[in-house]
Amino acid sequence: MYESFTELGGILIKTNSDLNWPKNLKGTIGKPLSTISLACYNMPDGYFSWKNPDLIINDDVHGIGIYWAIFTPAGLNSYTEETAVIVVPVQH
Repeated sequence: MYESFTELGGILIKTNSDLNWPKNLKGTIGKPLSTISLACYNMPDGYFSWKNPDLIINDDVHGIGIYWAIFTPAGLNSYTEETAVIVVPVQH
């Protein structure tokens, strides 16, 4: 699953092209984004977090919210940091 490597200054670094971003999340309008836990998606090589955890969840587009998440690698010999947009179904 994580077999991609990139050479950077003579050092091989794993890249996260195959990273499995959190999915099947649900949020409640009016609550902070931090109430949607990403902890169950963490792995030994790194963890996921919200870019703006204090942001209040709203109904951006007809029942879904669109938010930035970050993958932070656990160490230098791990993956590279990456950000992505995650779509979250929201309810009232």
